[in-house]
Amino acid sequence: MSKILTAIGCLCTVAVALPVGADAASSATAKPPHIRQFEYSEDYEGIGRHHSVFATVRGEALRVSARAGAVKADGRLDPVAGPTDYWDFRDHDFVRGLLDDLYDDGTATVTVKAVGETRTVRKRCTMVLEPDPEFGDYASGDCKRV
Repeated sequence: MSKILTAIGCLCTVAVALPVGADAASSATAKPPHIRQFEYSEDYEGIGRHHSVFATVRGEALRVSARAGAVKADGRLDPVAGPTDYWDFRDHDFVRGLLDDLYDDGTATVTVKAVGETRTVRKRCTMVLEPDPEFGDYASGDCKRV
């Protein structure tokens, strides 16, 4: 009887230890986030939202935030399949502040922060407005490490 209880105790210990080991293995293989681009687009055709602001991030990001001037916003992961994730920014004050900067002199600077399991990455993105009266205005630019 004691052998059976010992065997059951060992099986329970192994069953509890397996998920912990799986989490450790997955965090060891997680790719750190890499901020590729920050974009704004305006939709004149009425297909999607009128103003779209998003960050393109490769790798495993748990959270992405952005700051334009004094306004900060958190992004929401857009459920798009593929190696690249799109983090959508819908905060009204953030979008309005970004648009004010873009339409003021044609440029805007956004600081983007992506938090991963293994490290945090910050980049400063300088956006340049490209007006398009037919399909809608667009802005994007290079992102460089801070």
